[in-house]
Amino acid sequence: MEFFKKLLKEEDKVDLTPMIDVTFLLLIYFMVTTMLKQPEAELSIQLPGKPANSDLKPMPMLSVEIGDYGQVILNGSEIEQATTSTGAPNYEMLDLVANLKQQKSMRD
Repeated sequence: MEFFKKLLKEEDKVDLTPMIDVTFLLLIYFMVTTMLKQPEAELSIQLPGKPANSDLKPMPMLSVEIGDYGQVILNGSEIEQATTSTGAPNYEMLDLVANLKQQKSMRD
C-alpha cells in the first residue's frame, strides 16, 4: 500500500524544463527578428519630382450615346461599328456597346 502512495506522489509532478526551454527559444527568436526588421519610416524612397512641363491641356469632353438598335453616336455623329477599315469585325466597338448597354440596364 505504501508503494502505491509513493508512486502516486511521483506522478503528480510535471516536469517544466522543456516548457521553459521553448519559452526562452521563442523569446530569443522574437528579439532577433524584431532587431533585423528595418522600420518603414527609415526606408529611403525616391519620390518623383514635379515635371518640367506642368501645363497640362484638358482633354476634350466626349459624348457617347448608344441607340436602340446598337448604333454608336460620338459627339453627335454616328460611327460605323460593324467593321474596321480592313473589313474585319470591330470587336472593341462591340465590347464598348455591350458594356455601355449593361451599365445602362443596371442603372434602370
